[in-house]
Amino acid sequence: MKKVLCFFAVCFISLFVVGSKSEGGVYSYDLKPTIHAISFQGYWAYGVEFTIDSEIGTPSQSIPLLADSGSVAVLVYSTECETEGCVDRTKFSSCNSETWVDLNIPYIEKQPAMTKNLIPYYNNMSGVYGEDVFTFSDDAEFDFMFALLNSSSWSEPGLNGYNFSGVCGLSLNDDQTRNVSYLYNAYQAGMLQNDMYGFLAPKSGSGLGEITLGGYNPELIDGEITWHDVLTDKNIGQLFLLNLTDIQVDGESLMCDCSEQDCLSLIDTGAAILTVAGPNMPALNVLPDCSNIEQLPVVSIFMDDVEYTISPFDYVFKVYNMSTHSYNCQSNALGIAYSQCLVDVGGWFFSKYYTIFDRENTRVGFANAA
Repeated sequence: MKKVLCFFAVCFISLFVVGSKSEGGVYSYDLKPTIHAISFQGYWAYGVEFTIDSEIGTPSQSIPLLADSGSVAVLVYSTECETEGCVDRTKFSSCNSETWVDLNIPYIEKQPAMTKNLIPYYNNMSGVYGEDVFTFSDDAEFDFMFALLNSSSWSEPGLNGYNFSGVCGLSLNDDQTRNVSYLYNAYQAGMLQNDMYGFLAPKSGSGLGEITLGGYNPELIDGEITWHDVLTDKNIGQLFLLNLTDIQVDGESLMCDCSEQDCLSLIDTGAAILTVAGPNMPALNVLPDCSNIEQLPVVSIFMDDVEYTISPFDYVFKVYNMSTHSYNCQSNALGIAYSQCLVDVGGWFFSKYYTIFDRENTRVGFANAA
């Protein structure tokens, strides 16, 4: 569940996020969902990625970036990248940007034997660091660091249909990663009112969500905000890890003995699905014709003894089948029978619960979405 990024140098980016509105150092941007298939051990789920449309370089080039609370920095695919991980991506051409300066410093990231959504994968990425101008909007410009990728090799089973062409890392930072943090540098430059952001996915497979940088949007909240402190002592890679105290399926606890192992919940906007792992955890599979949706269980995730409930009508959605001209049901949740209790909070969870990432106070807040 842990995603660790290694950065060996620095670079500056020029990025203008479109579809935005701002007020007093608080900026709200559209989030676009893209759905793709995921398979694991014979089970199928449908993942969703949330991207921000961005403009990079001079003249500007439109690049969709994955809004990822589980990554540190900004990564952008280059037109020079022709490896398997760069197929069907919108790529940034540094040659076509008048303000691009190649710093001639290599970027390398290797993630052998890592796990995303508890699915093994292997990823090698390499590239270069360069310099370009960065803006939130026309009146908010500052220098920033990123990596331009010219090689990316993935072997993640069952994934296809990615629609993002870079990553906007929004995780926590330590002294070694602050120089590559989009939010930290914007806050230090006085562009943001607070070092935090609010996140809300759209309520279905269509429409737009919203990410608010520098604060959160109270109009999207129904009721009180419940805050949870991040487990900084358990953290690797500056992730938003929370204390997982129970997993219930239709009211029955499947929780592990957390006195002998870590029971963790990762709050991960870059995760395509909600993954729940624990002893005897059911698969949460829905039949394509939707005939078993009412028999699927209600899943409750307890963080610091606070219950967050996801019903089948929250984690199942309909996808239009072009060949049959009909709708099929697909699950956005994956249950895995596993000896350790772990939850990777992603996907449509963020459409039911408005989520606030308070980086300055190292905490996460949840509220019912309005």
